[in-house]
Amino acid sequence: MSYHRHVNWSAAMRDLRRERAPRPAVNALTAQSIAFARACDVLRDAQARPLSRDGVYDRSAIMALAVALARKERAKRPRAGWRTLMSTALTFAWAQAKVRRGIGAH
Repeated sequence: MSYHRHVNWSAAMRDLRRERAPRPAVNALTAQSIAFARACDVLRDAQARPLSRDGVYDRSAIMALAVALARKERAKRPRAGWRTLMSTALTFAWAQAKVRRGIGAH
């Protein structure tokens, strides 16, 4: 009776890629702090954009602000779910847009 060996090629190729991956030059804490600093810079730029123009909401600016907020939160808490982060960030971004629009009208 012949013996057939089964090879899982997906797992084998993944293991080969993992072995070839270069070691990170910086430790995890440094990489996390760099990602957080970048997220803060992007958030600062997004907050500088006006969220409404001529009484109309700028949806791209609101979405950019929400993504920047979610990325900043993800940099602080990497295990948080993206869907939850975006939900919270969009709620906050729309609330901020409504407040800014109300301030601009008066």
